[in-house]
Amino acid sequence: RAQPNTSHRELTGKLNLNTATEDQLMLLPRVGPAKAERIVEWRKRNGGFKRTADLRRVKGFGYKTFKRLEPYLDIKGDTTLAAK
Repeated sequence: RAQPNTSHRELTGKLNLNTATEDQLMLLPRVGPAKAERIVEWRKRNGGFKRTADLRRVKGFGYKTFKRLEPYLDIKGDTTLAAK
């Protein structure tokens, strides 16, 4: 099988919501091209994320999704997120 199952991938590191590319955003569980694009668009319109919880203001990111992603999120520093 060519594509690994993204929902069970072990991740390490952090993702900076303010600087991550769409490709980096898609490393997050349950984030595909459409959601990655919405994060980038929201960031452009609102001048960036002030806190990781602002991700919930992006369409498609409810409480449960945010809680699943929260351990990997940051709003400063380098994006170091990678599959283990």
